[in-house]
Amino acid sequence: MDRTATRDFILCKALDVISGNCAYRKYLHQCQENGEEWAQAMSGNVALVTAAIKELHLLVERVRRLPNSKLGRVCGEIISSMHSPVRVIPGWSTCVITDCQATDCIDVSRATKHNQAIPVHPKFQYFMLMCFFCCRLEHVVRMYTKAWLEGQPQDADISQLTSRFQEQEELFTKMHDRFAEGHAHVKASLEAYLCEH
Repeated sequence: MDRTATRDFILCKALDVISGNCAYRKYLHQCQENGEEWAQAMSGNVALVTAAIKELHLLVERVRRLPNSKLGRVCGEIISSMHSPVRVIPGWSTCVITDCQATDCIDVSRATKHNQAIPVHPKFQYFMLMCFFCCRLEHVVRMYTKAWLEGQPQDADISQLTSRFQEQEELFTKMHDRFAEGHAHVKASLEAYLCEH
């Protein structure tokens, strides 16, 4: 996947938040229907990234369908959560994947008072973070954009905001790099797990 595809995906989702009420998505669709090349290219790139995300969701689903799949349970919690798996459980816990005791396990349960902790050994932290980031990329972009908007001048109009957002080339590069690396890591890990079970 190239940087342009990831950049277009991020822009499409972010500009949708900035414009409000899915106005950018409607505008993009209309331009695509009118045969405008830029809109067709952007829609194609959004579809490429969406397909890569769906590929991971399908792998997670295959792992979840395995009998007694502890990793499937963990991945299911991660991809349905609104928050990244960063809550540390102080002290000793038993990892639900390995059944080994470890200190400072990561709690992957959804953050509600009714959920029991789901501790995972900290050695899996990169996998868990990348699973969340890659499978929930649209959510990550939307939350980032909402936080970014809070730091913008109150009197800025949509045109100014979209221009400012598009100037963040370093952001697009870093997000692409994390997505490309994370996607490869999560895909390889899940495929290896499926081969072993």
